[in-house]
Amino acid sequence: MKLCTKPRNVDDYVELINQALFEIEDLILCAEDEGEADAEFSAVMPDLRVIEAGLKALHAEILGGDYIIGRGEDLPFMPVVQRCARVCRSLS
Repeated sequence: MKLCTKPRNVDDYVELINQALFEIEDLILCAEDEGEADAEFSAVMPDLRVIEAGLKALHAEILGGDYIIGRGEDLPFMPVVQRCARVCRSLS
């Protein structure tokens, strides 16, 4: 994923996390609304929950000063994001 603008400071990173949380929470609501009617969508629900939890934990770590931005490491939940992205691409 390529970002349009690179975050310049902690506030920018927090804003990106807030945006990602908004989007993932919206996806979760859509999946819950669809229920079992859309098996593929409901099948990714556990992955969406993992991503949501990871984003919330990251948000708390950054705000608490416990996370160092720019370490060059993938976030622990990135494999789940990548798997979920592959599934979503295959659905469209």
